[in-house]
Amino acid sequence: MIRSIPLAAFLALTLMAPTLQSPLAQCFWPEVVDTIRVEGRRPTVVERLESRSGFTTVIPLGSGVPASRDLSDLLDRTAGTHIHRYGGLGSFSLASIRGSAPGQVTLCLDGVPISASGNGFVNLALLPIGHLARAEIYRGSQTQSFGGPPAAGVINLVTPSDLQIPFQLAVAAGNYNTQSVLGQWGGDLGSFKTFLSGQYRRSDGDFEYLSGNGTMLNSDDDHLEKRRNNDFEESSLLWKITRGHRRKLLASYTGRLTIRENGVPGHKDLQTEHVRYRSDQTRHQANFHIRPDLPFSPWFDLSAHLERIRDRYSNVEGEIGLGKSKTDDRTREEGYRVSFSTPSLPCRQEPKFFFEARTERWTPNDLLKDTSGFTRTRRHRTAALEDRIVFGRWTLEAAYRWTRAADNYGGPVVWGRPPSAAPERVHRHEGPAYGLRFDLGWNCVAKANRGTIVRFPTFPELFGSNGLQDGNPKLKPESGLQWDAGLQYLPEYPFRLESAYFERIVEDQIYLLQNSQRTVKADNLDRAWVRGVESSAFWAGRLPGRVWFELLANHTWQEATDIGHSRTYHGKRIPNLPRNEEYISTALHRDGWGLRWEVMAKSLSYWHRYNKSEQKTPAYTIHDFTIERTLGSGQWKIRTVVSNVMDRRVEDIDGYPLPGRHFIVEFIMTPGNPAH
Repeated sequence: MIRSIPLAAFLALTLMAPTLQSPLAQCFWPEVVDTIRVEGRRPTVVERLESRSGFTTVIPLGSGVPASRDLSDLLDRTAGTHIHRYGGLGSFSLASIRGSAPGQVTLCLDGVPISASGNGFVNLALLPIGHLARAEIYRGSQTQSFGGPPAAGVINLVTPSDLQIPFQLAVAAGNYNTQSVLGQWGGDLGSFKTFLSGQYRRSDGDFEYLSGNGTMLNSDDDHLEKRRNNDFEESSLLWKITRGHRRKLLASYTGRLTIRENGVPGHKDLQTEHVRYRSDQTRHQANFHIRPDLPFSPWFDLSAHLERIRDRYSNVEGEIGLGKSKTDDRTREEGYRVSFSTPSLPCRQEPKFFFEARTERWTPNDLLKDTSGFTRTRRHRTAALEDRIVFGRWTLEAAYRWTRAADNYGGPVVWGRPPSAAPERVHRHEGPAYGLRFDLGWNCVAKANRGTIVRFPTFPELFGSNGLQDGNPKLKPESGLQWDAGLQYLPEYPFRLESAYFERIVEDQIYLLQNSQRTVKADNLDRAWVRGVESSAFWAGRLPGRVWFELLANHTWQEATDIGHSRTYHGKRIPNLPRNEEYISTALHRDGWGLRWEVMAKSLSYWHRYNKSEQKTPAYTIHDFTIERTLGSGQWKIRTVVSNVMDRRVEDIDGYPLPGRHFIVEFIMTPGNPAH
């Protein structure tokens, strides 16, 4: 286990904060004899995150995102983020941040982790983005607590805070029988502010791809084949109700419902006909922001949530995996969190205490054997002390986190018997995270962060799942250290430039590896070393002829290497992680017209730990084109998106094919106030 800096270092930093101030910054509240009114522009979300030491990206979501895009598409276009994709629109996909395993990424809704107990990860395809306001991607070590053990990165999906949203309806259709309908409205109902958003999506996904006919070393029998059993149909609803004011008491309730059914197409050389999957998800979340009239202006944030998931999987003909299976699994998670802070404006210090308690329960049901397995339970407890200190050009951030996870996963696997509950076992971790931000002047900022990373094995990794994943009860928890350092150029006009070096060493990193043509298995990689550089740039400005121009570019170089003791794998690249990824987007806007050209490129990656030359995903480059026209002072918009314009035959993780050229046409109607 990698040792961390003791708690004393964090406490010393917090206690020494007053001594770090200049002599003019006296740490007491001045006597106020009259009301002081301060007026100014409220900082944007991007500006608030840029004032922190961490490296973050904000992606606008909602109805402005083309219907041909899902969350995985948008994340794949950001620096430092890689998506493991098993197909086109609506297909199973997982996120990796800075070369991490998918299980090292925490996904949250309004800051609260989304349940992953059933699979050990969150499928991005099950998170419709039309209802949301934005996604915040936190890369690397963070001093902000989101619950659970420290992760390689956090993807926080945020619901709208301004609920005054005019009625809007978006209808889209494209090839492969792709259809989408999105409607939303927000406004006042009495003393409550309400928001309602509903979406329906479907696609057959029957695109053509190049099949290798199962002979990787012989290209003579390669041929075009249609993807089968690759359809999906999804209905989702999100509602939000708020009351009060953030200066005193703001209460909100958010509900989410998603019903989705899709085929499981299998590998490109082993397609299926009848394997199906359905997931029903409901989530309820209540938040309270309280600022009582007390000395030192403390504030409290309280939240509670309940999530239920029902997953049904049918493989009654044994087309994939180890045999026939038909399951009906249930997941339930409930939890609460409390945070307390007393900002000290004279000291320019923001101490904060955070506590979270969550309980995940997963109950498998085998419909073929008419049996129910024992309920797998894991109870999470997280407590954290955080502080942020500003003195002059320096900003210091620190956090110390205690994490405890107790579960009944540890029972031995006996041949011929189903897994059974075991006496409770406990995983513990504690450690600090530090961040530094220094204003260099001339709109330049230097940042650096350091922290730990920990992840405990999940039940599917230990005991397998649905016949598709072999169990590995010998898995050990993974742990490690991560740090980064970089520069940002942040002038006033719309121009941004950022580059950061990152590094992570993880002991016993858990990775899903293909161990047969039909199955995967989680395994510890002994020791993994990831290092890289992520860079991004954005510029927007006015060109001659009333043309508004935008340019966005990012590049990620990362070297993910197995540095364990095995002579066979030492020095080999971590599977399914390309060394280079680039994305460039250029856009022109004039008199209601909009044009956008996007280019995304990835270098080759290997499927196997040994980096076999015949088992690799070749490098590829994809071009996308968008044209849109706004009519009637913004009440109407027509958008056409053509993806993979050059019709490239490309693959992603483990050789799963991606669609060739495809398009979608979208009509957006906002009869109310389109300028909102």
